[in-house]
Amino acid sequence: SCLVTLEEIYIKYYGDIGEIAVTKLYELYPTLLKQGSKTNIEFVIDGTSSMYGVRIEACQRALLEIVQSEMKNGDSISITIFEKGSTALLSNNTSGRASNSGNSGNSGTVIATSSADTNMNASDNIQTTYLSPNPQSCVISPKNRDAVLNDISKLSSKVLQRGTNFRHFYSTLLEIGQKIVNSKETKKKWVVALTDGADNEKNILLTTVKTFYIENNIKLIIIVINIDDTMTKLQLQSLASEAKFFIDSDGTGDGIYNALQHSYKLVKNANNANNNINSGSINV
Repeated sequence: SCLVTLEEIYIKYYGDIGEIAVTKLYELYPTLLKQGSKTNIEFVIDGTSSMYGVRIEACQRALLEIVQSEMKNGDSISITIFEKGSTALLSNNTSGRASNSGNSGNSGTVIATSSADTNMNASDNIQTTYLSPNPQSCVISPKNRDAVLNDISKLSSKVLQRGTNFRHFYSTLLEIGQKIVNSKETKKKWVVALTDGADNEKNILLTTVKTFYIENNIKLIIIVINIDDTMTKLQLQSLASEAKFFIDSDGTGDGIYNALQHSYKLVKNANNANNNINSGSINV
């Protein structure tokens, strides 16, 4: 009943006021309100040309299902597509912090250069599109759920058949991690990152990413799609926060859909302190 009350508070005081109220209640009564029951998840999706067609369409289908049927009001989501740079999929108008104008046709996103690692080469000018007015996730509510679904329905159109083969996976993960740290988010922090190939930027070390996530207590789930190279797979597997947070998927639409669905269930189960999650990596 307490959680229903929190949801009603958020809906009534939509946006900043509601979120501050809910956050304060969590801080004052963490045991009673079971803070872990709300989900804060960042999806990072490979947008290189190898993802064109069935693969990106399966990602779109899975994310639509997660937001439509799984996420509750007050849960947070962010979706980032990456290649050489990275772009937030959800527009300004879907953000729980955006103005409640109802104009869902205008994106209004803000591009901000972010340097998540001091070793990054400034000449690369890697950019991330953040939700305005500040770089925080979209908080799901009755007022914006349809707009979020509308944005996700455009995911497959963002990947081009003759697009780039640059895959700056590690630098994107660092930027997403820095975004989470800067947001001072109090809920448990999760990143689900999906890729069908190795990082080919060669500018950021895997160990730098892993250390950053461990030090900032951000949980990382890695989904790999149809990667045959053993060394690449082992490297990506080592990025996952735990062995059970590495998901090895085939390249079929159903396999990718199931992998993303499974990643979300892992997050929900962990947030609810469910000890029945099987250990070991998962093949789907």
